[in-house]
Amino acid sequence: MNMRALKGTLNNLQKNEMFQPKNLKQIKMVQPSLNEWTTLFRMFWFSGFAAMFLLSLFPLVDGTYKEFRLPFLAWYPYDTKSSPFYELMYLHQVISTYTVGVVDISADTLIAALNMYVGTQCDILCDNIRDIDGPVQEMDAKWKKCFTHHKEILKFAEHCQKFFNWIVLTQFCASVISIGLSMFQLTLVVPLSSEFFMFIFYLGAITVEIFMYCWFGNEVELKSSNILYATFEVNWVDAPQEVKKSILIFAIRCQNPIKMSSLNLFYLTLETFKAILRTSWSYFAVLRQKMDDFNWISTVKTNLLLLHIGGIWPRGDGTHKLNLYTIYAIFITFTFTTYHCFSQIINFFFVDDLQALTESIFISLIQSMALVKAFYILKNMRILKNILKNLETNKMLQPRNLKQIKMVQPSLTQWRLLSQMFWISAVFAMCLFGAFPIVESTYKEFRLPYLAWYPFDTKSSPFYEIMYLHQFVSSYTIAIVDIGADTLIAALNVFVATQCEILCDNIRNINGSVEEMDSKWKECFTHHKEILKVARHCQKFFNWIVLMQFCASVICIGLTMFQLTLVVSFSSEFFSSLFYFGAITVQIFMYCWFGNEVELKSSKILYATFEANWVEAPHQVKKNILIFAIRCQNPIKMSSLNVFYLTLETFMAIFRTSWSYFAVLRQIQNRISEE
Repeated sequence: MNMRALKGTLNNLQKNEMFQPKNLKQIKMVQPSLNEWTTLFRMFWFSGFAAMFLLSLFPLVDGTYKEFRLPFLAWYPYDTKSSPFYELMYLHQVISTYTVGVVDISADTLIAALNMYVGTQCDILCDNIRDIDGPVQEMDAKWKKCFTHHKEILKFAEHCQKFFNWIVLTQFCASVISIGLSMFQLTLVVPLSSEFFMFIFYLGAITVEIFMYCWFGNEVELKSSNILYATFEVNWVDAPQEVKKSILIFAIRCQNPIKMSSLNLFYLTLETFKAILRTSWSYFAVLRQKMDDFNWISTVKTNLLLLHIGGIWPRGDGTHKLNLYTIYAIFITFTFTTYHCFSQIINFFFVDDLQALTESIFISLIQSMALVKAFYILKNMRILKNILKNLETNKMLQPRNLKQIKMVQPSLTQWRLLSQMFWISAVFAMCLFGAFPIVESTYKEFRLPYLAWYPFDTKSSPFYEIMYLHQFVSSYTIAIVDIGADTLIAALNVFVATQCEILCDNIRNINGSVEEMDSKWKECFTHHKEILKVARHCQKFFNWIVLMQFCASVICIGLTMFQLTLVVSFSSEFFSSLFYFGAITVQIFMYCWFGNEVELKSSKILYATFEANWVEAPHQVKKNILIFAIRCQNPIKMSSLNVFYLTLETFMAIFRTSWSYFAVLRQIQNRISEE
């Protein structure tokens, strides 16, 4: 439809001398914009084609090709569930996808390029204006050229907008819906599956797509607004009177920068980009609300998958049964986790050096906690699965509206952030510990990543290589169990705290007729009992885990700080100990922070009770409210056998105690050095 206008625009850009850079300085000036476009172009192509590739392979990867499932749901006037129609349509859909992708991506990047050209022309014009100098006649001629150049830029921008007006409008509307739907799909698919990665790449492609529009459109506005400043920077005082009038008119025109838009409804700016993402998030939240229940389990879906890989989380509602997964679990647990931990503990009896002993203890103590956590997860498996099932199926524990869904999101986001920090620091520490003999070249002396005792000589091949690989795999197996259990416990505390928030909101919104208020108050009393029940079951699950973890963390933090004073600064061993220290700190902080949140948010239930409309409640309900308020004077406190409360005060106490151990070790080390 706009082919002739588009080709005329590109031809004008190429042949019009006015649009060409005048010197090497201007060529270098436009280069960053061209590089930005090239980078976004490649990102768009990569994410777009990765998504199409994964989507095309999905029936083959998950085995649904046996059921004659096509990559895309589509209607055909014949049966595609039989050969050769299935194979032909499969091939047709794959080719069609790539054809559509080529057209779509090429059109979007072309529009971004047109905006980028307008922006670079503004850069060139600004430079030409700043370089106006010389005799009066020469300045007059240069000013007139700049006026003409500006008119050409406006004309070029107008033609570009005429070409992409409707494209951008429909693309923005489609992107708002597609981003919301993609985020919604990500909550439904299995984490780390091919379908999961397909939606990740697809979401990335759409985001880059609209970002390109908005970024280069925003650049046009910013760079065209610089023309006015360039006008006042130049030597306009010596210009003739007639030219000064033209400059004044030109300056007045430049007060309104060039704004690339879509039918003047959407301006291509970064504000529009943020508005699209906010609107998409709203659609996503509405879709989540429209589901029968708020999916609490989706929050910890990745944790449960990792625990499943670690051999301690069988699928379904039951515990381990006599099947292949149980055999796999026994093999993983005994071959890697148990054997690795015990070999390190036995090594304590063969170490006579303080530095080597502390190095052995501060690593093996935390790693041995994986066995404790695995044991208590297996022991309380039925309780734990009942807690999660209750959260999923109990209507009382579900958010009731979009407001409550948004209310619980900050707590869930905090949990995700701390979980990611924990994973990153732990994985970095393990990578550095695993690579230490290679980096320090101690592998030539047959040094293993971790000090351990084995009933055979590991200082000869192939035993050295086998045990090196065994230790490396074991450390990651232990990490999966250890981190998966810790983040799961933190998530349970998050769930209890968010339930208190939901209850507070429900109490504050009690209104209506006397009968309705009576019913709502009784629902809130029941909800509070359910929260107490969930909290009690959670504590029953992690009582001993938290107690032993806190004891181990106190020792390990002290030993890690001591170890940091012994190793060479900024060596691989230094950074591995540093990341290890960070991982332990985040680990106990998660326990204490979210336990503290439970206490804080449950204490607000009492205040919410007095904020509610209790005056008009029936006399009998008022008595119940009074009893309820007396009960709420004591907030829910998550603890470990009532010895340690999960609060920020406990977190500080752990660090103070660890510092005391560190100080004692430093004193012993100094005495040994003096002797």
